[in-house]
Amino acid sequence: MGMQTLERESLQAGCIASTRRFFPGGKLSKKRWKDALAEIGREFQPFASKYRALGWQEALGSSGTHKAISEICATMKLSKGAITAEALPQLRDELLKAKKIDDIQLPGLSSDRRPIIAGGILVLEAAFQALGLQKLLVSKAAMREGILYDIVGRAGENDLRRPRAGDRTVTAGAGAGAMETGCRRCPHAGLGCAPA
Repeated sequence: MGMQTLERESLQAGCIASTRRFFPGGKLSKKRWKDALAEIGREFQPFASKYRALGWQEALGSSGTHKAISEICATMKLSKGAITAEALPQLRDELLKAKKIDDIQLPGLSSDRRPIIAGGILVLEAAFQALGLQKLLVSKAAMREGILYDIVGRAGENDLRRPRAGDRTVTAGAGAGAMETGCRRCPHAGLGCAPA
């Protein structure tokens, strides 16, 4: 299979858009969180059962927000850098101790991520619940590196645009503020997996 995409979906549920949409005025509350989690969860429903049926061998995240949440998990000693189903509710509870986004104090959270971290944790919690994820590993490379790999490969025999047996693909263009989910073996996707 190589890097061939088995399934792919893209949701407009990024951390910036979700923070603005569900926490207007920077106000945080358990009720807002619960309502937002249910709404984002519904966005996963059209394809969640298909992904659950495929099974998960490995799930990878590559966004800056995934990396920030991973760092928080490690700093809080909830994991050794992976994002886990057990860690997310603990992060959420710690985050919701603040009543306003400006007051969020999560260990390991950089000040530039504070304004958007609520939406990032929210979307990940919804994804974990809808897709049945237990653990998300975080790639050191981001989607942009995967795109660069694709561009460099076009200069030679590794041209990913040439159709051939065992064709390799790079999926780009999730768009700003999108969360891409996919069942793939490529670590350069927003959130990917290799089937069990």
